[in-house]
Amino acid sequence: MNRDRYDKKGLSHTHCGVVELEQDQLPLQYLLDQLLEDALSDRNFKLPMLPAVVARLMELANDPNVSFEEVEKAISSDAVMAGKILAVANSAYFSRGIPITSLRSAISRLGLVQVRDIAFRVALETKVFKNPTYESFMQRERKHAIGAAMICRKVCEMVGLEQDLAFLCGLLHDVGNAVAASLLVASRKDRNEKLPAPERLMEALAPVHADYGSRIIHHWKLPLTIEMAVGLHHGYETREGPHQMALAVAVADLACRHAGIGRKRAEVEPLKHKEFFDLNLSVEQAQDVIAFAEEVASSDVLE
Repeated sequence: MNRDRYDKKGLSHTHCGVVELEQDQLPLQYLLDQLLEDALSDRNFKLPMLPAVVARLMELANDPNVSFEEVEKAISSDAVMAGKILAVANSAYFSRGIPITSLRSAISRLGLVQVRDIAFRVALETKVFKNPTYESFMQRERKHAIGAAMICRKVCEMVGLEQDLAFLCGLLHDVGNAVAASLLVASRKDRNEKLPAPERLMEALAPVHADYGSRIIHHWKLPLTIEMAVGLHHGYETREGPHQMALAVAVADLACRHAGIGRKRAEVEPLKHKEFFDLNLSVEQAQDVIAFAEEVASSDVLE
């Protein structure tokens, strides 16, 4: 267990900086630390693994010469995944009212990167954001992840950042919360111990979820850009300056909170948040981000 993150004053040293912890949070954080360490080491508990089709789509998305046939074959290898990808692709948000009746038409209309992103979303919904014990908590995390993904891609488009991994960075930015919750449930499966309320769990995870997330991303062997964006989205300064993708995720996270996407609604005024300016968003662009978040919140893309 990585106990050296905690000093004698109960401070947690993570990607997020130094955060003072309440004393009654420490035992739960120690437990969560141990569970994650065990899972990463494949002891006692296992991390949820991404389906093979998702890993294959990651490879294909990096191949400039990939064919529709190869992508269709990869997705078709998992019938359940294929069906769910088509279901998401046919939501009003993606289909724009024109039915998508086959994988080939989904790939043609949406493009490989967007199909890969939808596959990741489906994988997380079935493998990570699914736990009946913390059902409402997981549903909030799921909606927050999808909302942040949509907004992060929009933000990157606005400021000219590489959009290829933007959706995945937003989608995975708080994955540490959901995985930690599932590991906690698994650890008490055969013991009659009361689980902490979701609010209590979130308080304990607040200082460490970004660090947990980056380690999970590393374990899944996803690109370093995603690992760093997830790990740094609450503390994006590096020796080379702000990590731009982590900053885009931070802005998306704020916009989600403003629109109440998976989090308690809290009005965000861009002029009062340096993240918008550190990303070189104009006042108009910042307002457009907030407006887009409201659009996402009211659409069917979160369902």
